[in-house]
Amino acid sequence: GRVRIRTSTPLLLDKYELSRTTGGFILIDETTLDTVGAGMVVRAGPPQEVPEPEDASESAAA
Repeated sequence: GRVRIRTSTPLLLDKYELSRTTGGFILIDETTLDTVGAGMVVRAGPPQEVPEPEDASESAAA
């Protein structure tokens, strides 16, 4: 089957055919820490613009 996965944080992925290390993934249940799934990246969507994290020193000064 095919699925579309959305994440709350950006992920850096490659197609599985290019890299078995960064082209595969596992899904882990947050509560039980059980592995609940695994998959391979066949095609990724277009890159999304990712905001830069705030500079910790700027936040502390505010």
